[in-house]
Amino acid sequence: MNLKNLKNINKKKAIVFIAILLLIIMVTKSCFNKKVKFEMPPTAVEVENMQNRNVLKTVILSATLDAKRDVILYPRTTGKYYKTVRKEGSKVKKNDTIALIERDEIGATYERLKVEATISGIVGDIYPNVGDRVDINTPIALIVSPGTIRAKVKVPQLYYPKLKVGNKAFARVDSYPDKIFTGKIYLIKPVVDSSKRTVDVEIVIDNDEGMIKHGMFANVELVLDGVFDKPSIPTRAIKEDEKGKYVFVLGAENKAEKRYIQTGFETDMLTEVISGISNEEKVVIVDFGLIMSVGSNISEHFSHWSPLASR
Repeated sequence: MNLKNLKNINKKKAIVFIAILLLIIMVTKSCFNKKVKFEMPPTAVEVENMQNRNVLKTVILSATLDAKRDVILYPRTTGKYYKTVRKEGSKVKKNDTIALIERDEIGATYERLKVEATISGIVGDIYPNVGDRVDINTPIALIVSPGTIRAKVKVPQLYYPKLKVGNKAFARVDSYPDKIFTGKIYLIKPVVDSSKRTVDVEIVIDNDEGMIKHGMFANVELVLDGVFDKPSIPTRAIKEDEKGKYVFVLGAENKAEKRYIQTGFETDMLTEVISGISNEEKVVIVDFGLIMSVGSNISEHFSHWSPLASR
């Protein structure tokens, strides 16, 4: 190969190299001239619809339930317990015969004495056994009226100023874990137990279906203060700045929108909302450590609110 041919080859290589270099420069410049749009990935947050609920301050106490109205039956004479006519658990009406007593009078034949129900209800207990000696002071049977049940609770004196006759109460029994029974305070003893620092309170609980039985154990939630059936949101969704209280709601295209609100009655769990957002708007739950701002892209999942007293 002569020198002239070598020069031609090198010249061609140089041209190809320059062309490639110019192409790279043009592509790079084109990329830099384009505005690259970068979006943060959606923030996964808990949301909940604002909805009407009970916003209540309560105290939960233990109680053994009994019939508000119960009657113990006694015989009118001395004698021997002869027969049980209506067994425990039987439904009876007033004047139904519950048991028979064989009189003690000697030398004469008498019709056996009837022990009769003085109220309608259920036979709760039969106390004597057949053949037992009885007199006018011997209890024969307990009749309970199941329509209304009574719960006696001891309330810490701290809550005494909030106690009012008529305050609502809610009860749960182990036998029906998904059922909430409603009631109200009907008696507040005017004396504080100085040793226990408690006040005796009696509550009547509706039992029209007869599900609650005399002697059952219950957890009773006593309402001390609050509002019923009001628009409310979880308290932890509410933030505050120099302008007042605000929340983030789920807006168009799943973007966060900031709304200032006016609040009413408040508890640790729920807060009543008077104005600022509408029912069924989705409120963002902003927990500690989560940074939220106007326009934040949101990926929602719903909380599962399970009230007792949202009841």
